[in-house]
Amino acid sequence: MGDPNAAPYGTDPAAFRYSTSPAFRVPTGDEPLFRAYFTEVAALADRRVV
Repeated sequence: MGDPNAAPYGTDPAAFRYSTSPAFRVPTGDEPLFRAYFTEVAALADRRVV
């Protein structure tokens, strides 16, 4: 397994390309909800939030 302190997701910009749907923008008011969700996912996976 990789570095346990590494981010729980890839950081390669090429990995974030979409082949069938355009990228979407998160409304500014919803950003705290997304941050909370991904923070919870990291905590459940016993990973640190960077």
